[in-house]
Parts: sequence; C-alpha cells; structure tokens
Amino acid sequence: MMKIRKTHVMLIALFAVGFSAVYVSAQQQRPNPADIRVNTNFFRVKDQLRVDDTIYCDRRIQTDTVFYKNLQKISSRDSKKDIEQVDPATAYEVLRTLDTVQYRYRDEDENEKMTYGFIAEDVDSRINGKNSKTISTDHIVAFMASVIRDQNRRIKALELRLNSAESP
Repeated sequence: MMKIRKTHVMLIALFAVGFSAVYVSAQQQRPNPADIRVNTNFFRVKDQLRVDDTIYCDRRIQTDTVFYKNLQKISSRDSKKDIEQVDPATAYEVLRTLDTVQYRYRDEDENEKMTYGFIAEDVDSRINGKNSKTISTDHIVAFMASVIRDQNRRIKALELRLNSAESP
C-alpha cells in the first residue's frame, strides 16, 4: 500500500470544499506518489497552494505569481514531431520585434515596482502564446539560443581571420 503525504491529505480537504470531483490515486511509475486530480474546467485556490512534489497540468495554470525552485518543460524528442532546425536569420528577425518596455498592470497601484517585459500584441506572431494576449518565453529563449550559437560561430570565424592576418 502506498503512503500519501500529510500535505496531500490537507490539500484534498482544502480542495474538497465545493468540489465533489477531487480524488487521489497512486501512480505505480513514480516512487511514493500521490496525485490530486480535479474534474472541472475551473479550479481556484484563494490564498496559497503548496505542493511538495510535482504539479502536472494538461491545459493551463493562471495566477498572478508563481514561486518555484525548478521549472521543467517536457522537451523529449519522444513527445515531438516535425522537428526542424531554426534558421538563424529567422531567429534574428523574430528577436528584432522585441521592444522591451516597463509597465505596471492595471490592477496595481503607483507604489508597485515596475515590471519589465514585452507587449504581446507588438511581438512577432511566432512568440505569441496560444492567444494574442500572451507570449511564450520558451520561444524567446529558443530564438535567443539560435542567435547566440550563430554569433559564436561568426566570432570564431572572425578570430581565425584576424589570427591569420596577424601571422607573418
């Protein structure tokens, strides 16, 4: 029999208020697992949700702030198809659309610190999230990695030319 952590039992009690579709199931493939599932399209925690292990989400999590120690995205070749390299020229083109701005959200008062980022409607569509109101930071990182790799290749080529020009 699998043990369920005290944290999970407390969460079950918290979630069970107002939701009849909460259940816990043990999954054989992970050691000491407990899985909390909510069968609803809308799930709200008013104050704080603490999970000591892992949250799996098939759709989306929407919140103001997320604190985490380690955020991992599923990125295995096994979960992907139509894999192609990004042309560095495309990556440069996409990154040129990024206009870094500072702002406050409409529900924040003037005492709040400024936030730095991008405006979703002003960026290249390849950076937009699933709707035009969000951006995908993963896409930005991928384009940046392509540009950095290309710049490193160019720097090495220039260093070789410079070294050969300096040699007698």
